Amino acid sequence: EKIVRILIIMRYFPSFSILLSLCFLFFFVGSFGFTTQKVITLSCSQKQQKNIGGVNKLFSQQESQSTTTTTITDTKEVEDDDEEGNTVVRLTNPSNGMMCTLVGTAHLSKASNDQVREIITTVRPSAVLVELDITRLERIGFKESGEDLGLPFVTCEGILPPLEDDDKVALENQSWWWQPIENFVLDSGSNIARQFLTQMYNTLANEMSNDDDDYLIPGGEFKVAIETARDITECQRVILGDRESMTTLRRGAELAVRTGNVMEVFNKLGKVNEEEFKAATEEIKKEYPGEDDLTDGEFTVKVVERLKSDKTRRAKLFDNLKKQVPEFSRAFLQERDYIMAECINRENKENNIEAKQQHVVAVVGLAHVPGITKNLKQSWNIVE
Repeated sequence: EKIVRILIIMRYFPSFSILLSLCFLFFFVGSFGFTTQKVITLSCSQKQQKNIGGVNKLFSQQESQSTTTTTITDTKEVEDDDEEGNTVVRLTNPSNGMMCTLVGTAHLSKASNDQVREIITTVRPSAVLVELDITRLERIGFKESGEDLGLPFVTCEGILPPLEDDDKVALENQSWWWQPIENFVLDSGSNIARQFLTQMYNTLANEMSNDDDDYLIPGGEFKVAIETARDITECQRVILGDRESMTTLRRGAELAVRTGNVMEVFNKLGKVNEEEFKAATEEIKKEYPGEDDLTDGEFTVKVVERLKSDKTRRAKLFDNLKKQVPEFSRAFLQERDYIMAECINRENKENNIEAKQQHVVAVVGLAHVPGITKNLKQSWNIVE
């Protein structure tokens, strides 16, 4: 009955098909990040584990320098052989001395988890931001109420991305009779789509479960960040800096509907990176030719890992998305980058300690590092 109902909705409301596609896009964006800008590489891969203690030296050197740029030490490109692709960008507000350390992670990675733990322990920040909203806490083992986080927490409630010209036009042209119908379809579809998304994460979590490592799960680095933060006496609170996933799903569908040709956008979304996915899939099939070599979940993880480990390939994936389907790049990256940056700015206004003593460590997927950096530089008037 549920399947028939979904098929009927998809037949008469193409925007719902967009929402289902957005589930995979949200899952995919959340599974790995990308960046093409120059940032400092702090790889925790096995061959470099011996250097993890150098994080202390790196940050102690930065403390003795007077700088307002993202350079920590000698800046370099992320190396192609850096399989984890971890990056760290540090910013200082020149007007008041507030600091922010952005930790860009490759999700589903033990090395990323180790790096997050090491940096928070070393920096001892006044607040830790994670790329989560309160509805996603249960995925990583906390109560949705947040009562068991062990620290006070704040959310991004009240922070909205600035209206673009098309948003203003849409508001002016709202139809009193159609708007409630559209809202009902988008809201209902978003709820169902979120269930699909949650199931995808649960399936992946089950496939990735490891009795020896409770943190090797989707979002494991955020769990590490929260638990490490509550062991730091200097840390006053956790910032759940992302907007709710249902809001993002709905926003993506809303922007698609606004184009006037939902099905064309849907087709573009389905084909935008078809070649890259097909190539990665074929590579994994050749490496694991036996039907029972991998479960479906393990196969999905292998494909995602293959795509994220290739810097050129992952940059192409998101570049294609931005150029061919800008509606979704805007909903899934740009607007969320702005919101998380504003959460950091709001911490400066609401925290009861002096700005120069404030240091926020923001743990986010690699895809969000360039955008958050750009927004903070603009609001902090940092000149290159």
